Amino acid sequence: MCLKVDSGPGDKVLASDIFADQLASQVHQEDVLSMLQAQREMLAKFEKTNEMLLNCNALATARIDYAYQEFRRHTHLLLDIKKDLDGVFRRIRKLKSNLGKRYPDAFAACSPAGSPTDEDEDPSHPQIKRSSSQPTSHTSMIVVADVHSSQEAS
Repeated sequence: MCLKVDSGPGDKVLASDIFADQLASQVHQEDVLSMLQAQREMLAKFEKTNEMLLNCNALATARIDYAYQEFRRHTHLLLDIKKDLDGVFRRIRKLKSNLGKRYPDAFAACSPAGSPTDEDEDPSHPQIKRSSSQPTSHTSMIVVADVHSSQEAS
């Protein structure tokens, strides 16, 4: 429903146009323009920030992928080293056992505990001690598997 208002002879103006004109006259055009300008500036800042966050995210993704690959490589290396050390300790136990059987008197003189058996030690968790009389450089370090940890305490 439209109301038509006669403002003079032959002019007919709609009431909604009058209301819109009155409402527009209440707001300063300069204020509207300054709000639009502020919104454009904020939009530009938000777009720039969004672009920077996207770049940061891409960089972080690349770095975490690299760190993950390095972690997997180092984990694999540690597992290989553990397998190698398990084999070394197994051979040392076997050599000790063979030497104990072959030369029981000499072995007993070197080791006050006597010859070790495979039952005395859990092969998955040998106890390792570094000799304090030797330098700690990686080339001259002496590693000894302690078969009888309970004898150290006494």
